Amino acid sequence: MGAEKKKPSSLATRFAVGIPFGTLCVGLLVFGDFSLLILVMAITMFSLREWWRLTGLESTWKPISRFRLIDIGCLFILWYTWAVPDSDKLHIVGIVLVIIFIVNLLDKNASKKTILEDMGKMTLGVVYIAGFLSFIMQLRALEDIYWAEGLLSVKQSAQWTANMHYLPMFAFLASLGYDTSAYFSGKFFGRHQLAPNISPRKSVMGLIGGMFGAAFCVWMYSNMIGMDSIIPVWELILFGAIGGAVSQVGDLTMSAVKREAHLKDSGHILLAHGGMLDRIDGFLFTVPVTYLFFLIAL
Repeated sequence: MGAEKKKPSSLATRFAVGIPFGTLCVGLLVFGDFSLLILVMAITMFSLREWWRLTGLESTWKPISRFRLIDIGCLFILWYTWAVPDSDKLHIVGIVLVIIFIVNLLDKNASKKTILEDMGKMTLGVVYIAGFLSFIMQLRALEDIYWAEGLLSVKQSAQWTANMHYLPMFAFLASLGYDTSAYFSGKFFGRHQLAPNISPRKSVMGLIGGMFGAAFCVWMYSNMIGMDSIIPVWELILFGAIGGAVSQVGDLTMSAVKREAHLKDSGHILLAHGGMLDRIDGFLFTVPVTYLFFLIAL
């Protein structure tokens, strides 16, 4: 009998999927415009599929259903935030919420089922996924305003060009820096569980190490582009640490949802990384915090 073919390790698969996906996200965060919108829309659709499944609202794809209307509403929120960056977004979210109420009323009228829990899950999905991801576009729009008002400048070099966007990378690096540092510090030094009833593998040392790692990544990036000449270094480091901690909150939130759904992963679209929500749960929470930080700091 021939030798059994050796399967690639989980770590190798994670690198094989994570590096191209991460590179694509970074490239579009920095250089993308309409292409970034398409990426965010695609991530939103995959994430919503997983959310409907996790919350028990839908287990299979149905081309015509109440969920398709909500999906379209979420895409409209993202498009509107990209196309009209300086407008109020609350009325757009309100329109989507009205759609949620209408489709649930129609469904109740047809099946006489209770709707309060379903409306809550749908509303939370819209705000949690489309609402939080829309801050990527809002962060880009805020940066454009700061450039126009002369409040922002970066080091002029071959690496930093005028058509780049810099602020969204702070959210990405805070989340990535936290995840990487928390993994290794928790693996080697973790002794005390952080939230045993939600995610037993998370440790207090993982949290502390992750916050240090996020702060370090933010500081390094700030120094590279010259942001530390505009915003005090201590503010940037504090933001990095808080952004990392918020990323952990996002991770624990998704862990709690998956535990309640009795599922290990939100999906399998990213293979060894699990589902889309498994990969972006911390980032979802970090983006609004990044927007708020630069809104205040600059």
